[in-house]
Amino acid sequence: LYNAACQSKTLDMPAPTQFGDFAEWQIAQRGTPAMQTHEGYWLNQFPAEIPVLELPLDRARPPVKTYNGAVETIQLDKALTRALRTLSRQQHSTLFMTLLSAYMALLHRLSGQEDVIVGVPSAGRGMQGSERAVGYFAHLLPIRHVLSGNPSFGEMLQGIRGTLINAYEHQDYPFARLI
Repeated sequence: LYNAACQSKTLDMPAPTQFGDFAEWQIAQRGTPAMQTHEGYWLNQFPAEIPVLELPLDRARPPVKTYNGAVETIQLDKALTRALRTLSRQQHSTLFMTLLSAYMALLHRLSGQEDVIVGVPSAGRGMQGSERAVGYFAHLLPIRHVLSGNPSFGEMLQGIRGTLINAYEHQDYPFARLI
């Protein structure tokens, strides 16, 4: 685009996909066999009541929810990051899978609960051409993992890796419909 503007040329660019087109596509997908497969997958992941994560508190909850919070930022040093990347490659996983596994292990340890669910953001752009659309398509993939039997971290990572791969295969099912 820059070069064309400098040379006073006009480019014929394809029209961007509109968010309305995406909404129509989602509605059209509802009854398709593919969407029924996606729905079956997610309903199978959550067949009964969903566990609530009960983390220990350092002070009493306020009587009225305020939604006030804070952010804690940590930066991993280069050596640790390099070691995590090496571990990820050895386990045929991504760094994200390794870090998610560590986070879920931490939640398990802090809560004492075996059944842990973490929401993972997904692009939500399953429609062809949606990569050119402007709009908020993202939604959450609820990643559920049961940590029973005292697995090693490698076993846990492989389980979460498989869960993530399956979840990404079925990511076109809208989270809003699941809840």
